[in-house]
Amino acid sequence: MLRIRWASFAVLSVACLTACSDPTQLVIVVNSDVDDVAEVTVDVLFADQVQGRRFQIGSDVSLPFSLTLTPSADPELTRRIEIKAFAQERAEGPLVTSVIATHFIPERRLALPVFLESDCEDVTCGLSETCERGTCVSAFVDPEDLDDFGSARDAGPADTGTDTLFDARDTDPDTSDADLDTGVDTGGVDSGGVDTGDAGCADGTVDLNGDPADGCECVIDDELCDGLDNDCDGSIDEGHDEDADTFTWCGIVCDGATCEPRADLRDCDDAESTVYPSADERCDALDNDCDGHIDEEASVPPGRCDDDDADLCDDGRFTCVAGEIACVDDGDDDVETCNAMDDDCDGAIDESACATCVSERHASGDYLFCADGLNWVDAAISCAVVGYRLVKVLSASQNDYLVTRALELASGRWWIGLSDAETEGEFLWTDGDAVTFTAWGPGQPNNGGESRTNEDCVAIDQPISMGGWNDNSCRGDVFPFICEIPP
Repeated sequence: MLRIRWASFAVLSVACLTACSDPTQLVIVVNSDVDDVAEVTVDVLFADQVQGRRFQIGSDVSLPFSLTLTPSADPELTRRIEIKAFAQERAEGPLVTSVIATHFIPERRLALPVFLESDCEDVTCGLSETCERGTCVSAFVDPEDLDDFGSARDAGPADTGTDTLFDARDTDPDTSDADLDTGVDTGGVDSGGVDTGDAGCADGTVDLNGDPADGCECVIDDELCDGLDNDCDGSIDEGHDEDADTFTWCGIVCDGATCEPRADLRDCDDAESTVYPSADERCDALDNDCDGHIDEEASVPPGRCDDDDADLCDDGRFTCVAGEIACVDDGDDDVETCNAMDDDCDGAIDESACATCVSERHASGDYLFCADGLNWVDAAISCAVVGYRLVKVLSASQNDYLVTRALELASGRWWIGLSDAETEGEFLWTDGDAVTFTAWGPGQPNNGGESRTNEDCVAIDQPISMGGWNDNSCRGDVFPFICEIPP
C-alpha cells in the first residue's frame, strides 16, 4: 500500500525536487534544534503496518533530510498515515518525539515538516497527540494546510522560533500567512477552506472549548477509538461500541477530561453484547468476561439429571460442553437387581430381577410371589436377604388380592409372615406386631389337630378353603411364599 524512498539533503534545488516522478506524494522534511543529535528514527504507520529506518546523523544523513512517501493504491483510500520521529542525543541523552497524522491528496506533492524540538525533551503526550514547543497538541495535520513541496517560504512573518524551510505549523494569528493559523481568526480566508465570517472557523475546524486564546483548536477528523474527540462533536469514541454494552474494543476509559487505555476493560468481542469485561460467564462457547478462557465456571442448572444411558436414573450433573448445557453421567448404567429397590428408576421394583419370583405392584404394596417351595423359616430368610419380609396382611381387600394373584401363579398354600412359634396361640407378624386382621379357614388354627402337632406358621390355603388361613409346620412343610417391601 505504501512505498518509501529515503533521501537526505542539506541544500537541494527546487527544480530537482519537483522533477521527481509520482505526482501524489508526501515529502517528509525532518529537522531538529536538539544539540548534538546522534540519530533519528522515522516510523511510518499505515494500514496497521509499520515501516521504519534509523539514521545516524553525520554518517548516514545530515539535518535537514527528507523522506518521500508514495501510495501504491488509490490515494483516496489512504485515509490515515501516522509518522513518528525520534531524536536521540549522543551519550544516551533524552529522547525527543514528534507524531504527525495526515493523508495524501491526489496529484499533489506535499511537504510535511517534522520538527524535533528541544522544548519537547522527555515530554509524554496522550493518544493522537504530539508535542509542540513543550505543549501537547493534536497530532492531526490537515493536508490542505500543507505547502506543495518546492514552494517558497511562508508569505507571512517568520514563525515563532527559527524560521526554516518547511518549518512546523504556524502559531501566529496572521491571516495573510499561507498556513492555517491557530490563533483567533480575524476574518481573512484560511487555506483550510472558505472562512465563515469574522471570528469564525475555517472549514474542517471547530472552536470546541470556546477559548479565544487558542482559536479554532479542534480539527475535524474521523472518530477513532483513542480517547479523543476526533470529529469535534463533544463526544469521545462514539460509534466504537458496536454492541452497546458500554465497553469499546480499544478499552479507552475516560474520567472527566482524562482518558487512558485499560487493557483489562477492552471489549474482546464488540459485536456481541454478552461479551465484555466482568460479564457473567455463560455456556455459549464465548469468552464472556474477556479473561482469555471460554465457558469456565459457566452457570448451569442445579440438581441431578438423566443422560442418554439405558437407565432412567437422575445420576448425572449438568455441565457446559462445547458451548451447550449437557447432562453428563460418568457412571455405568444402573441395572435392576433383586433388592426391593427400583435400581433403573423406571417406576417398577425388581422386575425380572428375582430369579424364581414375580414382582408385582398393588395399591397395598410391592410384592414378590416366589414359586420355589421352602419351609417357613427359609422363606422368611429368602425375603429378608433381598430387602423384603414375608407378607403382613392387614385387610380383607389385601387378602383377596394376594389370594387371587397367588392362585394365578400356582395352586396350593402360600406362606405369609404370621406365626405363634414363640407363644402358642399368640400369633405375631415377623416384625413383632400382634395380629389385627385374620382370615382363618374353617376350624383353623388347630395346631395340627389330632393328626399333627406344633403347627405354628401360617399359610394362605387356597383353593381348598378359598383363601382361608391355615397353620402349618414351620420346618416340616414346604410351600411357595409371598414377600413384601416393608413400609
